[in-house]
Amino acid sequence: MPEHGELRLSRKWICPGIALLAALPELSCRGGKFEATPEERDWNKRKRGNENMICIGNPQSFAFAEDVIDALIEIFPSQYIHFGGDEVPTDIWEECPKCMALYKREGMKSPGEIQDYFTRKMSDLIRSKGKIMIGWGEINDRHAAGPNDVLTIWRDNGVEKQKIALEHGISVIMCPQHGCYFDWGYAGNSTRKVYEWSPVSEGVTAEQQALIKGGQAALWTERITTMDRVEWMLYPRICALSEVLWSEPSARNWDDFYQRITTFYPVMKKLGINYYEDDAMNEKEFVPSNEKPALVRNAHIDTNIPGNPPYHAEYAFDGKSNTFFWGGTSVGPEHYFTIVLGEPMKVNEVKVITGDSKDYITMADLLISEDGENFVKVGKFDDLGQASATPDAAKTIKAVKIQITGQHTCWPIIKEIILK
Repeated sequence: MPEHGELRLSRKWICPGIALLAALPELSCRGGKFEATPEERDWNKRKRGNENMICIGNPQSFAFAEDVIDALIEIFPSQYIHFGGDEVPTDIWEECPKCMALYKREGMKSPGEIQDYFTRKMSDLIRSKGKIMIGWGEINDRHAAGPNDVLTIWRDNGVEKQKIALEHGISVIMCPQHGCYFDWGYAGNSTRKVYEWSPVSEGVTAEQQALIKGGQAALWTERITTMDRVEWMLYPRICALSEVLWSEPSARNWDDFYQRITTFYPVMKKLGINYYEDDAMNEKEFVPSNEKPALVRNAHIDTNIPGNPPYHAEYAFDGKSNTFFWGGTSVGPEHYFTIVLGEPMKVNEVKVITGDSKDYITMADLLISEDGENFVKVGKFDDLGQASATPDAAKTIKAVKIQITGQHTCWPIIKEIILK
């Protein structure tokens, strides 16, 4: 089953499902040759990139899964084995004669039940070996999980999925996107929002609380390539989450934590920890408004990047780095984003900050124009989604342009275009 991305410190990340089928194509629904293609390769250049599922109608798949479980048990002493099971497509199974034969034989009503069949088999197998299966929340979408299993709840705020699990006596580990996803930027999951999150939702009874095993941070690193950036995304949020999970709610106070954590920053610096100095530490979360914000100065925006309402393009030039424009599609070389000033101005520095989550713009040029029509390149975006330039002091600027130069897989975030 496919799992979320794992830590990597290079740009070459291979989908584990494709890597498996490249080694053991006999476990696939269609057979043939697979290529373990790096995720960074353009989609149209990948071979069979969407065929990353093992064949559930093939008994060999179950034998292979047992071999993997046996190997995990031999290596790790833990009583838990995380089975995965998130974001599982069914289209390949729906076209597979073996999977469809299983589907009919078992009297299934929807393709998702093929996953449920596999889930239950794996739960029984893992339990027969004296272990407990953990799975992502999706394995319980059709109630395939049971009281002997544990769910990792991650989608949205996790409240409804937690409620359903607890009502069925199923233990949970909470890591909802809202509050626990540290690949989200600080504008989406601020340190304060993390600190004020609780793994126990409102309405949970005292008896049900025993089923909430705890919480975890999730930092998926598909687009994070250095340990410095990993630390920057973790600190100080991991400190906030630790206190949430290791203290009683009555003992927590944001103002007190704020004072303690900022006082501790010099210690982090001495320890060599690359922490994030949150410029909106007391803000919980950026929530866009239906009303467009005012621009920081007289100007207008010209862009062909489709919008994602209500994340207005104006948020990219409103003078606030904790707000952002979020595009509504992945961008390529045909896309641009331009600020055209109402009147020319002398600028000592031009700086652009795009997503501080995984929605970076990394393949783009920074251009300026004296007349608003003819542009010259003055900078290039780095792997952290930032670009800056110091134009000739004798020049005045009429426009600043972000010109995308390569195909991205993300919906781009532009936090702020700063003119000094």
